[in-house]
Amino acid sequence: MKKNILFILFLSFVKFSIACDCPPIKQTVEKQCENYAVIFEGKVDSVSAVSGKNAYAYFSVINLYKGKAFEETRVLFDCSTSCQLSFTPNETWIIYADYYKYGALEVKFCSRKFFSDSTKDYYNSVNGMSFKSELAFLQNNFGIHTVLSNNSIALQHEEEAQRLSHPSGVEALWLVGISFVVVTAFLYFFNKYFK
Repeated sequence: MKKNILFILFLSFVKFSIACDCPPIKQTVEKQCENYAVIFEGKVDSVSAVSGKNAYAYFSVINLYKGKAFEETRVLFDCSTSCQLSFTPNETWIIYADYYKYGALEVKFCSRKFFSDSTKDYYNSVNGMSFKSELAFLQNNFGIHTVLSNNSIALQHEEEAQRLSHPSGVEALWLVGISFVVVTAFLYFFNKYFK
């Protein structure tokens, strides 16, 4: 019994100890990149305050390699576990992200920051690939995709919100008519059964 418990604890430790490792990108590019919905190069514009265990980083997308992203994209990142990331305004990053809910991106641990001094770059020493080499690798394998404009999307959302909040003349007549029928039916049944 003790051996089984120790074995389970050992497996749990092994799982958590390797949870933050990134495989070398050259070795398994297609397999590894299938796990990410969005891959882009971006510059950090700002970072939100920590809320719970997470925070948001706001990026200006420089180059989009996979998926869809706006010119200005917000991504959720972990601030509390051993896999936490730290963003500072004006840093340039290669972001590997996935959707944690509809339209909302979460940064994955394999994302990396540009260092002017390559000796500080952890991924350079582990993967043997510099930041610029990884950008070239992504461009050669995925190409550069068109980044969505924030302005056109904002206008579409504004028009949709206005359309939903202000019905047209015919829609307003239907709403008044249906409301009248429902209120009349309610009063009729109320008077019939509760007098």
